[in-house]
Amino acid sequence: MTLTGSSKRLNSSSATSSFGMATNRVSPIAIQCHVGNNYHVMSESLIVEILDADHQPCKQGEIGKVVVSDLHNFSVPLIRYAIGDYAEVGGVCACGRGLPSIKAIRGRERNLLIKPDGTKHWPLLGFGQFNSVADIRQYQFIQHTINHLEFRIYANNPLNTQQKKQLVSIAQHALNYPFFIEIVEFNQPLPTGNNGKFEEFICLFASS
Repeated sequence: MTLTGSSKRLNSSSATSSFGMATNRVSPIAIQCHVGNNYHVMSESLIVEILDADHQPCKQGEIGKVVVSDLHNFSVPLIRYAIGDYAEVGGVCACGRGLPSIKAIRGRERNLLIKPDGTKHWPLLGFGQFNSVADIRQYQFIQHTINHLEFRIYANNPLNTQQKKQLVSIAQHALNYPFFIEIVEFNQPLPTGNNGKFEEFICLFASS
């Protein structure tokens, strides 16, 4: 997901943030409305599709892959380009604009947790609960296999055995599955990705 700084250059009465591509080949894709909080698709410059697993258009309220086609790039046009983001289809906005809308940007495919039964979802892990156990400054989960998660932690002080057990229990409860969770402690801030961004959850393997 890419939230660009475009909105800072816009009048606050019309938009709050924008949704675009990390590659900047097409940007912005949609602008968030200050009335309904939906993202209005920039249909004048591109076609945005949100497709399900069968490559069919999602209905309002459904979540699917975002696919874009650029209408103004005549030298190297992008036709039905899957940008890697998932979004939820929105409905008619209260502001009265007739542009198609996106209700929410859910995240990227690599940020999906995969369970052994094949289900996928974007995990919500309680930072507040973690801090009730230890003074954690930063954390990150990396899924290496269908059952194995690496739990990277940067804390102010080394963790003891009891704290590690509590943190693993909180994470397993939040994920609603007894994954094997391996805690790896860091004595410095956790590294960012190649794009300079930090992601709290990354899946490193592809499901069949």
